Amino acid sequence: MLSGLALVAALAVVVRRREALWFVAGWGVVCLVMNPSLIGIDRVGLIDENHWSYAVQSAFAAMAGLGVGLVCEAAGRTRSLSWNSLLLMTVSALCLWDWARQPPLPDLYRYVLPEDLRLMTWIERNVPNEEMITGRASFEHDQVLGLDAVTWLPYFTRHQTNQTNLAAALEKAPPEPLEKSRAFARELHARDMSTPESAQWMREAGFAWFYAGAIQPEWDAKLLDQITRNPALELVHAEGAARLYRVR
Repeated sequence: MLSGLALVAALAVVVRRREALWFVAGWGVVCLVMNPSLIGIDRVGLIDENHWSYAVQSAFAAMAGLGVGLVCEAAGRTRSLSWNSLLLMTVSALCLWDWARQPPLPDLYRYVLPEDLRLMTWIERNVPNEEMITGRASFEHDQVLGLDAVTWLPYFTRHQTNQTNLAAALEKAPPEPLEKSRAFARELHARDMSTPESAQWMREAGFAWFYAGAIQPEWDAKLLDQITRNPALELVHAEGAARLYRVR
């Protein structure tokens, strides 16, 4: 349905060039702004594949919106009750049909599951505010990003972590804290975290807590297994698959 609306709007751009030219110009501006180097991201190429796909999706959505606007404009020119009622029922039926076909959002894209929320509520009530919490991380273009609900830990609990979210990664910041965060995350995933020495290293780096989110535990099965077997790390609280460990 979205593609059909976008196609109708594309034909309208051809037929009514002047009235729809704003969209063509707007898409060009979006593509230009999404050049990573213009907003401080060091990436190769004028527009990398990820950002280009975002621009294309935005263009399709805007084009579909233009198509809806043209249909509504045409409908507004008639005062026929039967025509307007038919149009309303058709649009409602299409919306309900498309809504019913949507699959559930995969856990991979949800980040925070219900058990994570329950554990974060416990953290907010029981972990001192000044203590920092670490967790699993992924490295995307030299940025340390959270791999599970730890991404949203600062928002829900006000606790600092060793990671950042993608929006914050776009901002300029002093290089020293960022480099310290990168070095800690690399060492966390490189060393054997099943030994008491590793737990002590974690505390000396400023992190007395480790958060293991509920989603995709198989991605870092080795690290999570080492954390579980470390005699110097205590499982303080668990909610389903979400777990919180503390250095003894």
